[in-house]
Amino acid sequence: MHLILLGVFIGTGALGLMQMAAVQAGAAFLASIVPVALAVILVPFLFYRLLALQRSSYTLERDGVHLMWGLRGEDIPMEAVMWVGDAQDLGYPLPRPFTSLPGSVLGVRSLPDGKPVEFLASSQRGVVVIITPQRAFAISPSDPAGFLSAFRRMAEYGSLKPVEARSVYPQVLISRSWSDRWVRILLVGGLALALGLLGWVSLEVPRHAQIALRISESGALAENLVPGIQLMLLPMMNIVFFAADLVLGLYFYRHEETRPLAYLVWGCSVLASLLLLGAVFFILRAT
Repeated sequence: MHLILLGVFIGTGALGLMQMAAVQAGAAFLASIVPVALAVILVPFLFYRLLALQRSSYTLERDGVHLMWGLRGEDIPMEAVMWVGDAQDLGYPLPRPFTSLPGSVLGVRSLPDGKPVEFLASSQRGVVVIITPQRAFAISPSDPAGFLSAFRRMAEYGSLKPVEARSVYPQVLISRSWSDRWVRILLVGGLALALGLLGWVSLEVPRHAQIALRISESGALAENLVPGIQLMLLPMMNIVFFAADLVLGLYFYRHEETRPLAYLVWGCSVLASLLLLGAVFFILRAT
């Protein structure tokens, strides 16, 4: 499902960029921006959820339970588990997340007693609930009966050295990366250049009814001039590059051994902005 949706939004975004390069009117150009904007917003969101699904896991041991879903992690000591069972055995309907997809049932709701229940599941069927003093967790093991049987067996063994309670949220990675001076320089610089290019082109488009995207060998303007609105294609492409590099860089930044790739990706985003700024400068100068 995630791959299908990613293909749809990436495809429509690419078609929108192609349409932006071909239209001859301002209204049609603005309409073609819509699928590109949707792709910029939704593709990173879906890409993260796809990666989170791939590296999700529920691990049982006699000392505790480990839940992992993307950048979200939870370690629960065995002694902190108050109840584990099928959601149908709660005695009341389990509230469902407001937004969910097959393979990505995520979100936080509240139980009737006011305790938050966090969904870290791939399906709304066969949901197992783990209740602790602070909150509850709704998960979807591939074999719910086997999971519950294994949990009871582990609980009967008794805990030798309880795991330390730990909660890891995606915000921790963002905060950790933001504390890196080079990350701040690359991200702020890339965003400033992307917004600067967008603002510059937005001011120049009304002043140029037509622009030249090609110059003849003799140095004269090519005959096939295009509407000036098509110059907006370059800053829109740059924003797409920045959004993709932002998400990919955060993914690489998680581990020490792949961190240089994060710097490389974010550095390429800055370089792309500089190259497109130069392209706009020469296009306007030639025009």
